[in-house]
Amino acid sequence: MDKRLARKQTTTVTGLPLPVDLVEGAVVRLRWLAVGFAVCLLSVYLTGKYLPSSWINPDLAPDSYRLSIFAAITLSIAMFSLTYRKSLSPYLLLDYALLYEVAGGLMVAIAESAVPRAEGEFIRGHSSVAVWIAFFVLAVPSSFGKAALAAVATACMGPIGLAYQVIRGNVETPPAADWLLPFGSSFLMAIGAALLSRLIYHLGAQITHAREMGSYELVELLGAGGMGEVWRAQHRMLAREAAIKLIRPEVLHPGHADSARSRFEREAQAIASLHSPHTVTLYDYGVTDDGQFYYVMELLSGLNLEKLIEMHGPMPAGRAAAVLLQICDSLSEAHDSGLIHRDIKPGNILLCRVGSKYDFAKVLDFGLVKHTDGEFSQLTADGTTTGTPAFLSPEAAAGERELDARADIYSLGCVAYWLVTGRLVFVHNTPVAIILAHLKESPEPPSTVTDNRISHELEKIILDCLEKDPAKRPQTVHEVADRIHALGHLGWDVRDAEEWWKSHYPDKS
Repeated sequence: MDKRLARKQTTTVTGLPLPVDLVEGAVVRLRWLAVGFAVCLLSVYLTGKYLPSSWINPDLAPDSYRLSIFAAITLSIAMFSLTYRKSLSPYLLLDYALLYEVAGGLMVAIAESAVPRAEGEFIRGHSSVAVWIAFFVLAVPSSFGKAALAAVATACMGPIGLAYQVIRGNVETPPAADWLLPFGSSFLMAIGAALLSRLIYHLGAQITHAREMGSYELVELLGAGGMGEVWRAQHRMLAREAAIKLIRPEVLHPGHADSARSRFEREAQAIASLHSPHTVTLYDYGVTDDGQFYYVMELLSGLNLEKLIEMHGPMPAGRAAAVLLQICDSLSEAHDSGLIHRDIKPGNILLCRVGSKYDFAKVLDFGLVKHTDGEFSQLTADGTTTGTPAFLSPEAAAGERELDARADIYSLGCVAYWLVTGRLVFVHNTPVAIILAHLKESPEPPSTVTDNRISHELEKIILDCLEKDPAKRPQTVHEVADRIHALGHLGWDVRDAEEWWKSHYPDKS
């Protein structure tokens, strides 16, 4: 079921729904609650004959005992199956869970009331239904009304189960007091469960409110990294999903909140001015009440180049060249606008389908951009090294502050190396060793570390981009693109891209 429809099925106390990730977590707890319930019932049934006489011996109990036990186990298996298959909305599953709570309570009540009390025995003990209600409210959040109704209905199953056994003639009608005392704890627990559910649901609604970013609501955590978190988000008025990146305040000039905010806003405005189809689109930006910076970007579905190569191996040279040209298109516009990316790496480049186009590259995460005209400096704190060690230019690795577009060109060469060989330019055990390698070691030619066929001309472009001295590299991304174009057709076209995606990922086609 579409998550937009799922969210519309929520009921609220405060007017705000529970966040999707909290509800999905509750579904997981429900799954294991069903498993635990089934295992507990089966254990009681199998060991009853070996336990003290106060326990129920299944060999002496009426058929209704065995039937209720196995009915509850079957019901638990069914609930486990529903939560495991994920064919239903998680919100709908939590509604079904309340029915499961009531039905489970009835099965427990019938089983525990199956054997008559010994002569002179006053109270065998408090009903196990109370324990079932307590576990359930802790595992499954719900609105106050639903939780109260389900908990009270479950508590009523205790006397109903006893009445069933009386009607069947399995036990004699107990005195009036014996109808109240064993089941009083269940009704007290039901009241407590309703109040606790109200508190839990209110806290969940507060989380929803805290996650509101302007006109957007955070729905699902997609990933986290050094800069912050990326969330799937939903516009509250438009039928549009988006990706929101939250940037932790401590990443941005600690102790200088006003300066960081001013710089963040100017950087966001600069990024929003980029219009290359191969640059992720920035919809909005802002600062939360607690000082977190955020970008609202287009939500894309595909694979980043890191995962794609890890899963499918190095690309044919022609495909790699086609992808590199698209990255160049994005970077050339940014560089022409005076912006450098500073974190070009496979994880920040997504291949996806856009409209009817396959293998469409999108450059992500311009959160480390820096202006090159001196008007304002980088978003991150002064004196820090930014970027990913395996794709860091020598000048960035050396901590130079005045980086230019040629730093991105070096990183682009590292990405190209990764695409055609499936390995990093320098492979060492620690980030420090990798950084030192960028400063001092010469890369092995790509053709010597892979069986992939790489033309001499393409290899020369990659190695030129990987020159230690920025003056020896191509001086602009336009130059890199022109040299790739000059290679001509390398055996990969739009039909090849379409066939590859339909063969490997038909659901994304």
